[in-house]
Amino acid sequence: MHLFFDLDDTLLDDSKSKDYYLPKLYKEFHAFIERDYESFKDSWIEAIGKFYRLYLAGKLGFAEQRAERIREAFNNSWISQSVLSSVDAAFLRYFQESWRLFDGWLEYLGKSQIRKSIITNGNGAQQRLKLGVLGISQFFPSVFVSEEVGFSKPNRGIFDIALSAVNERPDQCIMIGDSWEYDIVGGIGAGLRSFWINHRQEIVPVEPPNFETFTSIEAVIERLWEIEESGNFTQG
Repeated sequence: MHLFFDLDDTLLDDSKSKDYYLPKLYKEFHAFIERDYESFKDSWIEAIGKFYRLYLAGKLGFAEQRAERIREAFNNSWISQSVLSSVDAAFLRYFQESWRLFDGWLEYLGKSQIRKSIITNGNGAQQRLKLGVLGISQFFPSVFVSEEVGFSKPNRGIFDIALSAVNERPDQCIMIGDSWEYDIVGGIGAGLRSFWINHRQEIVPVEPPNFETFTSIEAVIERLWEIEESGNFTQG
């Protein structure tokens, strides 16, 4: 058996990250933000999804999608390039400072014997840096990042590349992630069992086979221990 993990909002606590860096950005650059804080926060979160999709589709570069996010969240299309660069630099600094694991993962990863890899969308350098800052690189000998392999989740291409690289059949693997669209639909489409960490308690129209849903990190870790303790896995 092999476990494939998403990174953001699966291992890395994305909500706490935003709670850390967004107030700092607002305080430092409020003179250029034509919104109150709550509106700024909501707009920033909405803009992440909007422009990140364009990045994954190849319509924006990685740095460009950050710049567009800032313009939209600030509600300031006339923001100067120098200010934009300062905001981006501050964001990257605060963002890196904010990276923390969800409680429970470090203990599980340190004790578990099942082979594990990462399948994540995003920029290769940044995603690998996250693993290092989080102190978990050693648990994931293989890391598959969309920018590096040429396919983004949910395209099955990234899953096929990962499966080939670790020499596993899809029916012997589990994809673990928080995104219904990217992780679960993508994983199931590639033939993997899929564990959905449904933080936001979203409702899906049809629950597919070969799929389990969890509303907390604690619950999915408990389920993974059940599988491991059953002995029905291949040790690396």
